[in-house]
Amino acid sequence: MEADMNHQLRLKELAVEEERARVQSLEKQIDVLKRCLEEKLESAVQSKSFFKEQWARAVRELHLMKLAGRRQS
Repeated sequence: MEADMNHQLRLKELAVEEERARVQSLEKQIDVLKRCLEEKLESAVQSKSFFKEQWARAVRELHLMKLAGRRQS
Protein backbone atom coordinates (compact mmCIF):
# COMPACT_ATOMS: atom_id res chain seq x y z
CA MET A 1 0.00 0.00 0.00
CA GLU A 2 2.86 2.35 0.85
CA ALA A 3 4.51 1.62 -2.50
CA ASP A 4 1.25 2.41 -4.27
CA MET A 5 0.95 5.72 -2.41
CA ASN A 6 4.58 6.57 -3.24
CA HIS A 7 3.92 5.77 -6.88
CA GLN A 8 0.84 8.00 -6.95
CA LEU A 9 2.78 10.75 -5.18
CA ARG A 10 5.56 10.49 -7.76
CA LEU A 11 3.02 10.68 -10.59
CA LYS A 12 1.55 13.83 -9.04
CA GLU A 13 5.03 15.34 -8.66
CA LEU A 14 5.77 14.61 -12.31
CA ALA A 15 2.49 16.24 -13.32
CA VAL A 16 3.37 19.31 -11.26
CA GLU A 17 6.82 19.50 -12.85
CA GLU A 18 5.28 19.24 -16.33
CA GLU A 19 2.85 22.05 -15.50
CA ARG A 20 5.69 24.21 -14.18
CA ALA A 21 7.62 23.63 -17.40
CA ARG A 22 4.50 24.48 -19.39
CA VAL A 23 4.00 27.68 -17.38
CA GLN A 24 7.63 28.70 -17.97
CA SER A 25 7.25 28.08 -21.69
CA LEU A 26 4.07 30.14 -21.79
CA GLU A 27 5.74 32.96 -19.83
CA LYS A 28 8.55 33.02 -22.38
CA GLN A 29 6.01 33.17 -25.20
CA ILE A 30 4.21 36.01 -23.42
CA ASP A 31 7.47 37.95 -23.11
CA VAL A 32 8.21 37.50 -26.81
CA LEU A 33 4.68 38.56 -27.75
CA LYS A 34 4.91 41.61 -25.47
CA ARG A 35 8.13 42.72 -27.19
CA CYS A 36 6.53 42.17 -30.60
CA LEU A 37 3.42 44.09 -29.58
CA GLU A 38 5.51 46.96 -28.20
CA GLU A 39 7.42 47.18 -31.48
CA LYS A 40 4.18 47.20 -33.47
CA LEU A 41 2.72 49.86 -31.21
CA GLU A 42 5.80 52.03 -31.59
CA SER A 43 5.65 51.61 -35.36
CA ALA A 44 1.96 52.51 -35.39
CA VAL A 45 2.60 55.61 -33.27
CA GLN A 46 5.39 56.71 -35.62
CA SER A 47 3.17 56.14 -38.66
CA LYS A 48 0.37 58.11 -37.04
CA SER A 49 2.72 61.01 -36.32
CA PHE A 50 4.05 60.95 -39.87
CA PHE A 51 0.60 60.98 -41.46
CA LYS A 52 -0.63 63.59 -39.00
CA GLU A 53 2.26 65.85 -40.02
CA GLN A 54 1.58 65.18 -43.71
CA TRP A 55 -2.10 65.99 -43.23
CA ALA A 56 -1.29 69.24 -41.42
CA ARG A 57 1.12 70.26 -44.18
CA ALA A 58 -1.46 69.49 -46.86
CA VAL A 59 -4.09 71.55 -45.02
CA ARG A 60 -1.66 74.47 -44.69
CA GLU A 61 -0.78 74.29 -48.38
CA LEU A 62 -4.45 74.23 -49.36
CA HIS A 63 -5.10 77.22 -47.13
CA LEU A 64 -2.19 79.13 -48.66
CA MET A 65 -3.39 78.25 -52.17
CA LYS A 66 -6.89 79.52 -51.33
CA LEU A 67 -5.43 82.74 -49.97
CA ALA A 68 -3.31 83.18 -53.08
CA GLY A 69 -6.34 82.53 -55.28
CA ARG A 70 -8.37 85.13 -53.42
CA ARG A 71 -5.56 87.69 -53.73
CA GLN A 72 -5.37 87.16 -57.48
CA SER A 73 -9.12 87.58 -57.93
